[in-house]
Amino acid sequence: MSLKIRLARGGSKKRPYYHVVIADARAPRDGRFLAEAGVAQRETKNNPEKAKPGKKAQERTAERAQKEADAKAAASEAAAAE
Repeated sequence: MSLKIRLARGGSKKRPYYHVVIADARAPRDGRFLAEAGVAQRETKNNPEKAKPGKKAQERTAERAQKEADAKAAASEAAAAE
């Protein structure tokens, strides 16, 4: 099995970036490499922060929760006044 050092393309249209990889010579440019060949193992990535909503979404959620709490408080005051 012959190996080649290549550039694997990433990025969006007209904004490429490249990773240097070692791949089987018969593999396509952006195909699977390294882990399958047994040359190197790629560690799994875990970023739990990525799954959290953004700052604006958190603000909107807090605002909605505050409005619901105010509405419940107003409803309970109205029921107590009767």
